[in-house]
Amino acid sequence: MPFIEYDPNSYPEDQPVPAGRYDVTIVASDNTMSKKEKPMFKIRLEINDHDEAAPVFMYLSQPYPGCDRIIGQQFNRFCDLFKLNVSGGFDPDLLAAEMPGHSANCELNQEEYEGNISNKLVLPKVSAYTTVSAGRGSPPGRKTA
Repeated sequence: MPFIEYDPNSYPEDQPVPAGRYDVTIVASDNTMSKKEKPMFKIRLEINDHDEAAPVFMYLSQPYPGCDRIIGQQFNRFCDLFKLNVSGGFDPDLLAAEMPGHSANCELNQEEYEGNISNKLVLPKVSAYTTVSAGRGSPPGRKTA
């Protein structure tokens, strides 16, 4: 076998970016099951125009009958942010295949886990799902008598 020249410095470790807003693109999505056998997507995102940035990995639980409300809320937030149409239902395999290529301007935070710092996607609330309790206080811009 021939000798192969190799310089480890040519392959530095990717680094997380500082917390802030970035254009992010979904580059991979897999429909899979969690360790607890619950449906989820394993998603890899890349930060546009930051070749040295580490990819952002996330696990997105899929809503299922009887799931916690937060699972549905997080799913709604992700789909709204990346403009994925799931209204009326979705096929998980088809949605996983559709995700790559979708982009959004996102807020990223930094998170430490077992001594490693990585970026984490912040999912903003979906305004269409925000409700105002009737009979408690006044709607914005209205005075009470």
